[in-house]
Amino acid sequence: MCAVSHWRVQEKKTTLAKLQNQQDSLQQLQAAGGAGLGPTNAAQARAAREMRQLANRLDKAVLKYNEAQSIRHTYDKVREHT
Repeated sequence: MCAVSHWRVQEKKTTLAKLQNQQDSLQQLQAAGGAGLGPTNAAQARAAREMRQLANRLDKAVLKYNEAQSIRHTYDKVREHT
């Protein structure tokens, strides 16, 4: 079960990294003088919204993973003493 959670966390991290790279590219184009690439650009707004959503999902997944690890650690300690 923990391996699945760990895999999902890694998948979310990979997706987040890809989106951050896309956002960096858009910002570089904007800085280079792309007049049509202002912050109100629909594609950039969608990418930013999706990145925020993925970051929030990643945070939730990491919290759940850490909670599961804590529960398992406690369970292992109880098993050791019985």
